[in-house]
Amino acid sequence: MAYNPIQFQQGMSLPEFLHCFGTEAACAEAVRRARWPDGFVCPGCEGRAHCIVVSDGRRLFQCHACHRQTSLTAGTLFGNTKLGRDNHLAGHDGDGLARDPASPVW
Repeated sequence: MAYNPIQFQQGMSLPEFLHCFGTEAACAEAVRRARWPDGFVCPGCEGRAHCIVVSDGRRLFQCHACHRQTSLTAGTLFGNTKLGRDNHLAGHDGDGLARDPASPVW
């Protein structure tokens, strides 16, 4: 199996994690940097020129060449979720495991 540096990176404490990723804007920026480290690239035509279109509160990247609209999260872990990226932290209980929200101990 190939070496994956993500699996072997040093962990963060919960306060450090929340400082880096505790807001919607911070999470969006982290996803943007991970997805397009050298700037936006259209998934349809690989064009780089784009504008940002806001529709129903969603920010979409629109390619100038082919006019394809792509959200920041399309094709990622967050692609089909209705929760904000920062809300995915709600189940973290400090030991790396998510608690069951249906549990009476929650």
